[in-house]
Amino acid sequence: MITRRASVSDFDRLNAFYDAVIDQQRFDQYGPDWTKGVYPSEDDIRSHLEKGEFLLVCQGDMIAAAAVLSIGEEEMYKAGGWSRKVPDEEVAVVHLLAIAPPLRGKGVSRVLMEYLLEEARKQARVIHLDVVCGNLPALRLYQRHGFTSAGQLEVYYEDTGNIVVELLERDLEKPGEESL
Repeated sequence: MITRRASVSDFDRLNAFYDAVIDQQRFDQYGPDWTKGVYPSEDDIRSHLEKGEFLLVCQGDMIAAAAVLSIGEEEMYKAGGWSRKVPDEEVAVVHLLAIAPPLRGKGVSRVLMEYLLEEARKQARVIHLDVVCGNLPALRLYQRHGFTSAGQLEVYYEDTGNIVVELLERDLEKPGEESL
């Protein structure tokens, strides 16, 4: 498997990747509850690509996993009960983390998380993200990689409306928290 930053030329493949993830949601017990064309929208994908924020794990020509890693605290997260207080520009935020449905359970998420943590350490001191309450596979993935709960928060997303999410954080200055 190859890890790399996505380029604008990956736009069509990323759209197809997220469409497949969204199509799979109806068969999954847990999931992010994303909506085709709303979140992630083509504009979301294009914007993150143009900013160089997409991280990929590829197997041959196939996108095996993808995530957005942005720098700068999310406005809605400022109400979170974060244990580590750092300036907004020292916070990395993860969005749109997904694994290709046929490759789930095959170690792809571990590869993506190692790459994500490596890239985040270059620019940030902490990582923040949220998980829809009840999405146990995502919660377990992040916990295995040293993320801890910062409480719950009601947030508004365009595709789901108001929902309660679990806020998770990872202190990047504490080494060796990954349990690979």
